[in-house]
Amino acid sequence: MKTMKKLLACSVAALMAASMMTACGDSEEEESSSVAETTTTTAAEEESSEEEEESSEEEEESSEEEESTEDESTEDESTEDSEEEEEAAEPRDISEMPGELQGLETASLVFDSSMDPSTFAKAMCEQNFENDESDVAISIEEVEGVSLLKVEVLDLNDAGTAYKIPKVQLDMSVIFEGQTDVLADIFTIDVEFVTKAVGNFVADDGTESLVPGNFMGCLATQTGSDPDNLGWHEIDSGIADSEWVSEWGVYYHTIRPGLLGPFEATDSTQYLTFMRWSIPNQADFYIADITFYDEDGNILPCSIGEHAKV
Repeated sequence: MKTMKKLLACSVAALMAASMMTACGDSEEEESSSVAETTTTTAAEEESSEEEEESSEEEEESSEEEESTEDESTEDESTEDSEEEEEAAEPRDISEMPGELQGLETASLVFDSSMDPSTFAKAMCEQNFENDESDVAISIEEVEGVSLLKVEVLDLNDAGTAYKIPKVQLDMSVIFEGQTDVLADIFTIDVEFVTKAVGNFVADDGTESLVPGNFMGCLATQTGSDPDNLGWHEIDSGIADSEWVSEWGVYYHTIRPGLLGPFEATDSTQYLTFMRWSIPNQADFYIADITFYDEDGNILPCSIGEHAKV
């Protein structure tokens, strides 16, 4: 009997141990399964997140490309509109020219038919016009009731393809004759130009139009007490105007010789000089009026011209 009880006890113990082992195995499998599921879910979520980020980046890039395309399209349309406006612009009649001039009523120097321009204006000539300088004809011409100092450019280059550079010198000792002591006070100068087509401008495609085209050049002062050794000061070498619709144009330029290249208070010859760069077409240019100011902005009257000492 004792032996049977021992066997039964052992059997029960073995069954309980087996049951516990089975339970532990199930728990570990469940935990393993749970971890696997969690890992799989996390990977899927990460993959989904990466796909969303990539999609978002693609949308942003697409949006930026669309904006860039829209900007370029707007710029193109703006350029096209500008070109169309220029092409659509109607030529203005020369009768409108006097209304465009700003300084006629207040300028220090305006011109009249009684003046002899040869006494105060001439062409700069360093090598007898055998270099890039052109000879010029200077006169007083009345255009639409306004007396202007006219400069007619005479010489073509050796190839005959363009007019050479006119360099017009205005003698300050004559313009301020009897009051040359104020030359040193000149700080600012306003010059008003008019251009007028004489011959047609021929475009690259062969189209011809009666316009002055480019008006580019430089305003300079030639200063000092020794006329044979004057200083050269390019006050404004960036003049770049043009007229491609009408046969005439008006341009207003300001220079400040008081900052660079001031005149000296002397009776010796000094010059206010203008140069127009070479152009292929024939176009005269005019000086309509000149205003001289001191450093405080006061107008300095000249000794010649209609508004002298007014």
